[in-house]
Amino acid sequence: MADEARVNNFKKEFHNAAAKAVTAKQEAKKRYDEAKEYGMTNDPFDAWVIQNDPAFINVYHMYTDKHYMLTEAFTFYDEGKAGEWNKKFKDLRSKWHLGYFGNGKEKGSDFIVITDEDVDRYEEILEEQWKLKNGD
Repeated sequence: MADEARVNNFKKEFHNAAAKAVTAKQEAKKRYDEAKEYGMTNDPFDAWVIQNDPAFINVYHMYTDKHYMLTEAFTFYDEGKAGEWNKKFKDLRSKWHLGYFGNGKEKGSDFIVITDEDVDRYEEILEEQWKLKNGD
């Protein structure tokens, strides 16, 4: 029972960190787009954000830390369920990184944010993206 409560606590922490990372990334992209518009950079987003937005980098590192903490707690509590959850997480991240989903805006990005809702909707997301890709 205590282990389940611990996992649930880590889930909440991960959820909050992911939400903050999504917001921080959106704000960083706005600043990046403005910098590009005004001719202040020709760098890709990933290179620009490392040099120019330490606040986002900080939030992103907190997000990745919470992901690893959740994975560890999950593994200790229920290794099978943890493996399944982490497989979905990694698969979504890989597909977004390689540009399989959507319009490929995240292709090659090192700053992809996968939320717990994304993992929970794994099959639905795969189906939606398959339909988009195949024109169904």
